[in-house]
Amino acid sequence: GNYDTAISKWGPLASSGHPIAQFNIALMYHGGLGVAANEAEAVRWYKMSANNGYYAAQEYLSAAYEEGWFGLPRNQILAKFWEEKAENQN
Repeated sequence: GNYDTAISKWGPLASSGHPIAQFNIALMYHGGLGVAANEAEAVRWYKMSANNGYYAAQEYLSAAYEEGWFGLPRNQILAKFWEEKAENQN
């Protein structure tokens, strides 16, 4: 619940490429937790996290493309791409 501390600690880690910190920043933008809600910014951080191999971000993107969440268009090819990436992480 201490979002100021969270952003101050996760922000530098996320910027340096830490995938879990990137995912946590995405969640904050997604939910408007300590920052203004911003789906485009959330997607940007989810994609960074997913590209850095974090399976949870890959699962979120797979679902987002499957369902058209976060302002993303429905795209079965990208949904499958991220689903397969997530499966290969486990």
